[in-house]
Amino acid sequence: MTNIITLYTFLDESVKEIFQKLFPFDFFAQILISSVSRIHRDHGIITEAYKRMILLLKSKGFHVVESEFTNPFTRAAGKKLGFIELDKFFFKDIPNGKGQRLFPTAGDGEEEYVSKVAFLLG
Repeated sequence: MTNIITLYTFLDESVKEIFQKLFPFDFFAQILISSVSRIHRDHGIITEAYKRMILLLKSKGFHVVESEFTNPFTRAAGKKLGFIELDKFFFKDIPNGKGQRLFPTAGDGEEEYVSKVAFLLG
């Protein structure tokens, strides 16, 4: 749990200024974690969940959604729906706050990153 909190704190601080300039709203919604079992992937479950979440948040008066997509499946669903990538961070480069890597076993693969994303609720 500590790694997740450290990760989200790092990501929030890293793009806070960019986010506030692009989306000058008093409040916004956040999606923290979305995951689907391997046997249920590629059936549109995450895409459908995001669509429903967007409709719900619009109805509640939100103007923007902020999230982090940590795998190719969530990034693909977000791209289909129009989420904007603000920045990306490779897992191997994320610090743990103690001068070490948060994910010491992370590799150099081009899919081993987290995207900081936003979606403007029109």
